[in-house]
This record gives sequence, C-alpha cells and structure tokens, in this order.
Amino acid sequence: AKADPEFGAMQARELQYHLQGVLAAFPVVVRIGKGYVEACPKGIDKGVMAERFLDVVQSADPRRAQPVEFVLCIGDDSSDELMFSALHNKFGQRPADVDLYTATVGRKPSCATAYMGDHTDVVELLKMLSSLNNSQNKRFASMGDLTSLEHSFGGVDGGRAARGTKHGLAARTRSIANTNDARGR
Repeated sequence: AKADPEFGAMQARELQYHLQGVLAAFPVVVRIGKGYVEACPKGIDKGVMAERFLDVVQSADPRRAQPVEFVLCIGDDSSDELMFSALHNKFGQRPADVDLYTATVGRKPSCATAYMGDHTDVVELLKMLSSLNNSQNKRFASMGDLTSLEHSFGGVDGGRAARGTKHGLAARTRSIANTNDARGR
C-alpha cells in the first residue's frame, strides 16, 4: 500500500519543525529530502563529503599520487545540489584539467550541467561506462563491474523497456568516449 504523498509531505514538514525546535541548542541542521527527513551536524552535507572524498582519493598514497581525471556526479534529490555546487566550486564550471560531469535525474532547475530522464538512463550510462572500462582503459582496472546494477535497478530487462531514451543516451555516451579517446585518455 502506498502512502498519500501530500500527507507524507505534511508529516515530514511537521517532523522537521519539531526536530528544529528540540535540537535548536545543538549544532544540527534538519533537512527534508526526497522521502526522508535528515538531522546532521552543521557543516556536514553531501557537498562537503564530495570534496572530502576527492581529497582522500588524491592523497591516498603520496608516492603514487595522480590527479583525478574524471568525476561523474549524478543525483535526484535537492540535497544533491550541494554536491554539484561543491564540485563546480572546486574544479570550476568548465574545468580544463578534469572531465567533470554533473547530472540531475529528471528535468528540473539544477546546478548540474546536464540531466538524465530517469533511473534507467543512469543504469544504462553506468553499464556503458563499465564496458568502456573493461574493453579500452585498463589503468582503471580496479573499478568494479557495474553491470550487476542491471538487476538491482533496471529490472530483468535492464531498463530496456524505456527504449525511447536509451539510444540517445548511448549516442551521447559514445560521443563522450570518442572525445576522451581523441584526447588520449
């Protein structure tokens, strides 16, 4: 049985206001997201964590330190806007030294530079990137095979029921791959 979306949104707002009142004396932020209410320490959000993750990745082993060359950030929630903004602030809107791709799922106002139609587009993109990794670029061989997402998120047919968006996404992804090949990456 599904809950009434309006009633759920009303309950979420009520919970947010209640938690803000109860936690007013503490350094905590209460946010509403897509299907959740979140209470977390002030100064901690997806944007801060994305920056921290990149810092950790780049300094994991100083002897083999290599700059990050490719960042793909996809989100479907208002809290993901903090990640998009943080990445664009860190690298710039059109960085020259890193391939930065930010995308929101669904067409809506966003700091992301692109959008994807729905979760099946995301799964299809990840599968294509995984196959490019497996066949063309062995320096990232430690990355896991993402094709298992087909069954987790795309259903038995891997989301192919939404054929209308698949072919356009495949063409865009091949275009990205060809551009990177031309750059020697």
